[in-house]
Formats: sequence, structure tokens, C-alpha cells
Amino acid sequence: MEGFFMRAIIMRTNGTIEVTQIEKGTATLDQIVEGSAEGVTFTGHTDMVMFLNEMGKYEELPINSRASLLFMEYEDTFGLLEGNAVLCGLDENGDTCDLSREQIEEVIHIILGGTCEESSDD
Repeated sequence: MEGFFMRAIIMRTNGTIEVTQIEKGTATLDQIVEGSAEGVTFTGHTDMVMFLNEMGKYEELPINSRASLLFMEYEDTFGLLEGNAVLCGLDENGDTCDLSREQIEEVIHIILGGTCEESSDD
């Protein structure tokens, strides 16, 4: 899948959020989450997936307050997520794809209460 990109939101443990294009594939996801990426879907939001380091809890990675807030909003339950997170869209086949403008705006509103400029790094 080299050469194919998708629009995603990267939420880092230092609180930074970036709406950007990332290369599709597990290698890119693994690099961002600094380990083996594991996908988490949200009840009622089968059009998105959040990737986290599958060993984040065991490796005691820093808590990701932005990703945790999003998880708690969509799941209506308490949960602290560790490590960097990547939020991508999911198509009807369950494959990762671009987040839509509407999805991005909804997520940014939840985690920041405002808007976010999209990165020009295409």
C-alpha cells in the first residue's frame, strides 16, 4: 500500500493534536504509536478506528488525555488510554481510510471544544 495516504488525527501524549495525511499501513501506525498498533472502535461509530500501542498499559506509557477524553465521550465509560493515538476513518469493508471533514470537526469539538487547522504536509 505504499504511496497511498489518508487523512487522520494524531493525538500525542504531550497534548498536541495534528490533523494530517499519513501513509496507509501498519508500519506508519506502529511508528506513530511507538510499538505494535492495536485498533479500538467505538460503539455506534463504526466509521472510525483509533490505534494505540497494544502494550501501552504494560509498558506504563504516559496517559493520553485527549484520546481518553474521546474514548469516554463515545463509550460513555471511564477509561485512561496510554501512548500516542491515531484516529482514522473506516470504510464499509473495515479498511482504514480518510476521516471526513465532519468527523474531524466532531472529534476536535469533543477534545478541544473548538476548531483545528489541518496540516499542509500532504
